[in-house]
Amino acid sequence: MTYVFQRGETISFALDLTDGNFGGVSAVSIAMKPLGVGRSVPDPATPAIQLSVAANGTTGWTATLDAVASAALVPGSYLADARMTVSGGTIITDPVAIRIVEGVSS
Repeated sequence: MTYVFQRGETISFALDLTDGNFGGVSAVSIAMKPLGVGRSVPDPATPAIQLSVAANGTTGWTATLDAVASAALVPGSYLADARMTVSGGTIITDPVAIRIVEGVSS
């Protein structure tokens, strides 16, 4: 599944915990990077775009990038993932595909 957002709108998606104990997670950060044309992985030298993270009850988190920051994005494909500290260890989630498109009304 690919999330599609228009450049300049708020980007928001859920990251749900499907296994394990929500209480065991002590830190979460979510970042995204653009994919270059014809690439399937981001360039490691490209700086990550940090999304804000808020708990959404006891099932997971909501990642958000505000409309102002979204307006600065170049249309194209991006990957996002979450880095979590769980019981002293680090887990990085599978990537989430995001596509930024240019809106007609922008």
